Amino acid sequence: MTDSGDPTIDKGELVAALRRFLPDDVILHATEDLRPYECDGLSAYRQTPMVAVLPRTIEQVQQILRV
Repeated sequence: MTDSGDPTIDKGELVAALRRFLPDDVILHATEDLRPYECDGLSAYRQTPMVAVLPRTIEQVQQILRV
């Protein structure tokens, strides 16, 4: 996020923030890794997410939500 109050999230900043406390193998940010997460049951409404995170512990979930 930018300091100017703009709610725009920079993907690089987000991934860097997540890497501070998560192992690389639980942070998915490459386009090919995100394809499985671009829709749920409604395949007509596809949207590739910016990042997907696969936490392993409650503590990791808590830290992700703080970011």
